Amino acid sequence: MPPTPASPTTPACIVLIDAVADRLITQQLNSPDIPAAVEVVDVRSIDRRGRDIIEALRATRFAGGLVVISRSTTEDRVTLLDAGADHVLDPSRGVNELIAWIRSTTRRTQLDRRTHLLPEHLDRTLTLCTHTNTIVNNGLRAEVTETERKILAVLLRNHGNIVHRQHLLMVIWGITCESTTNILNAYIWSIRRKLDTIHAPSALQTIRGKGFVLTT
Repeated sequence: MPPTPASPTTPACIVLIDAVADRLITQQLNSPDIPAAVEVVDVRSIDRRGRDIIEALRATRFAGGLVVISRSTTEDRVTLLDAGADHVLDPSRGVNELIAWIRSTTRRTQLDRRTHLLPEHLDRTLTLCTHTNTIVNNGLRAEVTETERKILAVLLRNHGNIVHRQHLLMVIWGITCESTTNILNAYIWSIRRKLDTIHAPSALQTIRGKGFVLTT
């Protein structure tokens, strides 16, 4: 029986919430009322970094919804919408309305993404198997961790295109910046080593100052 192809691990909707907003809002947005396909991310200052974050996500062909919750000015809201945000909402609208906007955005993007399913193979011979957490190339197998599998699935979705570091940090760990541990680099090194052990034809390249690209 052939391996089951990987399914997308990127969320259907990312909610960027300004860290200066009421902490109660963030807690409520992580409640069971929010669909599981939603990732809620605190951003230290959306006014200063929101545009860069949104453009980085859209540059990696992120097909999900982007909802920003911030007490932005009209000019800031226009900038964020032009960068690719679907909605920029003021937290004063109330949590129930914010959750309704998020559910609505998630429903739409989940329907849109049905036509953007991952291909079965990284290339003609290399396969990522979700049910066994393995990568297979011409009968050779290497086990990957759950985190490595998620990273590979995102790289696969963007095969041949640069995946920004910031994008991976958000969709895998829900953070917007790295500590001094450089944990992402450690995972990338491990994935490269495992691809080498099975003589995989795909190359995982580092694009200095940007991110990573998986090529054949």
